[in-house]
Amino acid sequence: MKKLVIFVICMIFFRSAAYAADYINSISESQILYGKNTTATLWARINPPAGVVISRVWAEINPPVGVKSILELSDPDNDGVYDGVYTQFTQQGDYLIFFYADNVISEKIGTVSSQPAADDYEPDDALSQASPITVNSETRQQHNFHNYGDADWVKFYGFSETSYRVGVNNLSNISNAVIEVYAPDKTTRITASVNDETTVGKSISAEWKYSQDGVYYVKISNFKPDISGANANYDVAISIPDAPPGGRIAGTVTDALSKKPLGNVNIKTTKKSSAISSLNNGYYTIEGQQEGDYMLTAEADGYQTFTVSGNLTTSVVVKHDISLTPSGAAALQKGDLNKDKFVDLTDVIIALRVLAGLNFSGTYDIQTDVNGDNRIGLEEVIYVLQKVAGLR
Repeated sequence: MKKLVIFVICMIFFRSAAYAADYINSISESQILYGKNTTATLWARINPPAGVVISRVWAEINPPVGVKSILELSDPDNDGVYDGVYTQFTQQGDYLIFFYADNVISEKIGTVSSQPAADDYEPDDALSQASPITVNSETRQQHNFHNYGDADWVKFYGFSETSYRVGVNNLSNISNAVIEVYAPDKTTRITASVNDETTVGKSISAEWKYSQDGVYYVKISNFKPDISGANANYDVAISIPDAPPGGRIAGTVTDALSKKPLGNVNIKTTKKSSAISSLNNGYYTIEGQQEGDYMLTAEADGYQTFTVSGNLTTSVVVKHDISLTPSGAAALQKGDLNKDKFVDLTDVIIALRVLAGLNFSGTYDIQTDVNGDNRIGLEEVIYVLQKVAGLR
């Protein structure tokens, strides 16, 4: 970073000495490219003084290492904005961009930062974006600190009076993972790992006993936030130390009405095992479930609680697909205007009469409109007809 600052200062000094005037009013904002994306549009707004004709505008692209490149910029719309597309941001690191209009150079320096691809769990940069992680899973989640200041969040359902361990392993030699654990209230930090210059590249863990049931959040960040890249990788796992061998319960959670997968559903058993369904496909898996009889419960805001009983033998996989029924206002089906739990031609007639301003016997519920505008109209007619025809 110090070398970069010195380089920038030197470049500014020498160019400033050569060119005094600057009528390049603005340039393209700083950009960050990730993974295989190596293309960016560069532009400069030129406003020359009266009588000055611009014959050439270009961008000088200085890579982190190697020889600079030149990108010619044009103004096909004659609006004073000269732009061009550069497709070779292939090196990881910061590119410095200088803009020229004939013998004038911009006082501002543009930057394009090329960063490695994010891991499969991004975006998970904030507590609200935490991705579910399976407790006692044999498969560890693989992450990386793909850009400057990257923080990765995971979450799991924990039980009171049960000890859990957060373990980060297989770190690269530039990764120094800091572990922070937050309580179900989302603000209280329960514990954190102890990191310093000597813990770089080393496995680290945090272990404690929880005081309440609920969803716990784990933040993992790099001890030095300005170090990142494809090589800044690690993997993470949550476990219950000394837990006896057990079997597995797995399945998919869906909405009973829409049949769509549901993520962020808390699933737990009376044997103090738990999972949170995936945000992508509603899938969940409970590892290390102790053998014997159990009761499984699934809970999510806006849905009725689901329960099912079962029996599990060690090393056996039991499948429980979960269908959650909406509760309260969420239980009203779109298009079910008369709330008879069916979407049919009766609802079409209601919508048409409302649309035409005609009276009809009975009532309709405004909360069942299909597009959330709190009106009954043509959208509801089309929706219900498609539903009756099996197109939805």
